[in-house]
Amino acid sequence: MKKGVLIVLIFALVLSLRITSATVGNVCTSDSNCSSGEVCNADSTCELEVSSGDVSITGTDETSKINKAYECLKEKIDDKGCDDLTLEQKIFSYLATAKCSSELIADSSSSECWPSGSCTIKDTAQAALALSQRGSSPAKAGDWLISQNATPSDLVWYLQIESTTSSQCDISYDGGGGTILINDERKISGSPGSCLSIAQDGYWLRISPSCYNQEFSVVCHNSEFLINLLFKKDTSPTIHVSERTQQGSAEETVTEKVDSFCFSTGSDCDYEGSLWAVMALNDMDYNMEPYIPYLITMAEYNSEFLPESFLWAATGYDDFKTTLLSNQKTDGYWQEGSDKFYDTAVALFPITGDPIQKNNAKDWLLKVQDDNGCWLDNIRNTAFILSSVWGPKNLGGG
Repeated sequence: MKKGVLIVLIFALVLSLRITSATVGNVCTSDSNCSSGEVCNADSTCELEVSSGDVSITGTDETSKINKAYECLKEKIDDKGCDDLTLEQKIFSYLATAKCSSELIADSSSSECWPSGSCTIKDTAQAALALSQRGSSPAKAGDWLISQNATPSDLVWYLQIESTTSSQCDISYDGGGGTILINDERKISGSPGSCLSIAQDGYWLRISPSCYNQEFSVVCHNSEFLINLLFKKDTSPTIHVSERTQQGSAEETVTEKVDSFCFSTGSDCDYEGSLWAVMALNDMDYNMEPYIPYLITMAEYNSEFLPESFLWAATGYDDFKTTLLSNQKTDGYWQEGSDKFYDTAVALFPITGDPIQKNNAKDWLLKVQDDNGCWLDNIRNTAFILSSVWGPKNLGGG
């Protein structure tokens, strides 16, 4: 090929690229208007992209993108009007922007529960959480939630007693009791009374459901001993061990009691509602320890709600954190249910600081953000994402 022809071809190629793509600093409406290796930022100009893991975002654009997201959310709230938002939209809009506060309260039954006239655990808990996060004290909602507690019917509880040597132990409780013998292999024999039965090949005592409200007093006469509780779902082989183990010396009395609750507005426990209630009440400094066993036991049957996020927030246990973070998708989002935007906001809600998983999620969210700043033009998801990942703002009024 002649040199002159080659120069012409190169010039034509460059001219073509300039026609079809903007260059750095030029006006654009989407990434497709920019050259390879560039993105269209929130100011509608092309900018070099910076790679982070498997996704790419601009290195200096996060603040402007998030400001644009809040502007989009505020515009959508104002355009629709707080009165016409769904309850869930009001809750998360208030959490993210402080807007729609009076309309949110108006949807309640005397600020006690939500929605007015047909209160549910989940709605009340989400509203209480938003109010608590915003610095209010929704005490009436907290009291209403606590009043909805129930005893899970599908949990089985065991009392475990271990001694350093063979020992005789007396067990007493209101209206009954008995005596057991623990041999050198830690196996139990004897008669523990009507509330307890020897189970699991003789190593544990199964507690009768009718005695879950009983306080069991244990004293062993020959040696030091340990007692703790174990629990499981009635149809599951998986055994969970309670965090508390108590130690007693010979002749010392140690007490243990099953405190196990869920939240319910009917005859059955409401698992998703219980997750949100524990999250909200924990934020309001209620003691949520009695509700944790139910949430732990039923977690594997309710993975679509990302229970590890709620359990980590309520307990701070690293096991829940590890499981939650390990479930993040390669692209940076979470999806256990049908909505990856909502699920990602749920997963990120208890995460503080900037671990790599949170940064990867931010990168993904900014990459898939709508041109107008929202996410899929969805008020609830946009508000939840912003408050969960970047923190709430006070946009005031409305």
